[in-house]
Amino acid sequence: MLKYNMNNFNKVLITNIHDRTSRYECNNIEGYKKHLCTNPNMVEIIGEYDQQIKPIFDIDAYDAKPDINSIITDINKLFPNKPVKYAEREPREYKGKMKFSYRFYVLDVRITSKNLKQLIINNSLNTNSIYDMSIYDKNKVLFLPLTTKKADDNKVPALIPVDCDIFDCCASYIKENYEDWDTKFKVEEPKPKAIIKPVIEEDNDDDETPDKYNRLLNLINLIKPSRSDCFDTWKNVFWCIINICKKENISRRKCYDLIHQFSKLSKSNYDESKVDDWIDKNYDNIRETGYGWNYLLHTVIKEDDPKYYENISQSYFNMKKEFEKTNAKILYPPMIIHKDRDGENIIQPIPLCEKTNRHLKCCIKEENKKGETIYKNKKFIELWLDDQRIRKYEKYVFKPYPLKAEDYEYNTWTDLEITKTPYIENNDVIDRFLEYMKNLFNDEKVVDYILAYFANRIQNPSVRNKVCIILYGEEGDGKNRLFDIFKNIFGNKYFTELESAKQLFGAHSCIEKEKLFICVNEAKGKDNYENSDILKARITTDKIIVNPKGIQEFQISNYCDYIMTTNNNNAVNLHDKSRRYLYVETTSYYSRNSDFFNTFSNDIVDNEGSLRVIYEYLKKFNVKEIIPSGNFQNHIPETEIQKEIIKNNRDKILYFLEDYVEQYKEIESEFISVNNQTLYDAWNDWVVKNKIDIKYNNIAFHTRLALLIKKKINIDNVIIRKDTNKNNFIYHLQLIEFFKRLNNDL
Repeated sequence: MLKYNMNNFNKVLITNIHDRTSRYECNNIEGYKKHLCTNPNMVEIIGEYDQQIKPIFDIDAYDAKPDINSIITDINKLFPNKPVKYAEREPREYKGKMKFSYRFYVLDVRITSKNLKQLIINNSLNTNSIYDMSIYDKNKVLFLPLTTKKADDNKVPALIPVDCDIFDCCASYIKENYEDWDTKFKVEEPKPKAIIKPVIEEDNDDDETPDKYNRLLNLINLIKPSRSDCFDTWKNVFWCIINICKKENISRRKCYDLIHQFSKLSKSNYDESKVDDWIDKNYDNIRETGYGWNYLLHTVIKEDDPKYYENISQSYFNMKKEFEKTNAKILYPPMIIHKDRDGENIIQPIPLCEKTNRHLKCCIKEENKKGETIYKNKKFIELWLDDQRIRKYEKYVFKPYPLKAEDYEYNTWTDLEITKTPYIENNDVIDRFLEYMKNLFNDEKVVDYILAYFANRIQNPSVRNKVCIILYGEEGDGKNRLFDIFKNIFGNKYFTELESAKQLFGAHSCIEKEKLFICVNEAKGKDNYENSDILKARITTDKIIVNPKGIQEFQISNYCDYIMTTNNNNAVNLHDKSRRYLYVETTSYYSRNSDFFNTFSNDIVDNEGSLRVIYEYLKKFNVKEIIPSGNFQNHIPETEIQKEIIKNNRDKILYFLEDYVEQYKEIESEFISVNNQTLYDAWNDWVVKNKIDIKYNNIAFHTRLALLIKKKINIDNVIIRKDTNKNNFIYHLQLIEFFKRLNNDL
């Protein structure tokens, strides 16, 4: 079946606050209480991608107990005629106040946190400070009913359900018959509010000077007197000074002084008592938006002293802020990371960074011999590299979701670009996509495995599958087009194509750096056989060493899965019980069908809207249904081409022994005895007869034979043994059975 269900009905989704990789799905209250006893750190998952929950409202009130009935009335305005349950903690002292904590839950409804948050905002409940809006953030978790902990590990009174069951107070516990509010209720976008005052998002000073009072005083002295003469412009600067003083913790007395300093610029309208009255009446009022450092610098000073403004615009501090949006220093190993306009992270040795940016000049304020302030041009990059407060990180890491980087780590992971494409549901796209895969492989198990393979990397980008998928078929059959779909979903940033596997094994290869998939197109057996041990290790190893030119080699985590296309039926060295490869042969269903591929490419492969639909499908795909253990190596489908390749790649000495022992199958003795020379002569006769191009001398042959006996043949019991007189004792009947089992296992 090619239908999947990702809804988590009738269960509470639980994880550990200190280890989000763990997950426990609880569907009975006895198990819940038992789990709580053994794991006091358990929290409820409520913010996963597209996860539906009961509507939940987290209430914290101080000094006075809130009116429960009033809160339920407000909630029912959002969800009319729906039952509301709640849980509460005993009141407790918190920072000198009494704190009252509640959680309210709406039954018979399921909705995503994102839409619930928007619904609350649309109905203005967010303006009531008792409602905690942070619980609707992405990937949010909450301590569960009966727990007595908080995120900071402090103990608090238990969260006790009031006149209801525990699962009534678990937001993740929903039922299939709950009303789906995401589809029934259309969440309207909030209407934009009229902008009365200019709002500037980043209200920062453009100078690193620690003495903000004197900085502000000097800027006030640059303002033209006419701005103080007019009441409207005077009022704007008045608010500006108050806002800056409060932001920079400048005392009230000094704030008064600064406002009077500005007001005195007006020779005709300055009235000390009136200014004091204005300050007294407005100092503690809610501050007007849009008036702060940005307004003072980029409106007032820009208009009143353009020359000074030009100098500070090219100041080192301003250039530094802009430069550090795309550049940072890594301490170990020392290098500079630059993010280019395509979002790619470029590693530069520090000397090369200096050469790249030596053209950048900034303006530095100095005093001349007369004590006058002057501005000089300096090389920006030299000042930046010597700056103690440079943007820097201890380590350079690539930690895809759900891994989290530390503050001291420079994490290069960003979400897939395809997520920026608007999602419009289109079932026809999924039907055509699945039909294409079904016709391409004619094997439902293979289709399911490949879907799970790529879905896992979308749902958990940091969790590797550790299996190399090899699509084998004739040119023009469509195998490359399938991988093109996934390449376009993951994007060039995380999906790399190679024309030869040799590119993986070079001394300065950094192919795996910041990639999720490496695809070798038209893989040649020779490249892979020469490096078979390296390739096998790459598929499963979690750490690799990279050695970029000009930079000290360093270790990175390997998050790559490897895939290949080939028309070579022996592109990799497969052996018995191989757990690293899935070799799949494609059908000729679409062979040379250019009309189909032109339409399919236009509608699906190269269509961003269709790719986003497939992305959403894979995002919700039930990987666990196909890979119950979570280990892709344990669930590799058996394919006829894989069996054939494994058999063809069997050690030729095993083939020789299989043929050799056939002549003794009617002999009833316990074993046969043959000396080394006789067995070696028989080997040479067999090689010539079967036209096999392989050469062993006598010593090499018996060394290889001894290794096969130890590693392959005598695993469960002794089938072949050697003595010190160069004799071989072959338990021929057991050896015949060994080869029967070996062939049946394929």
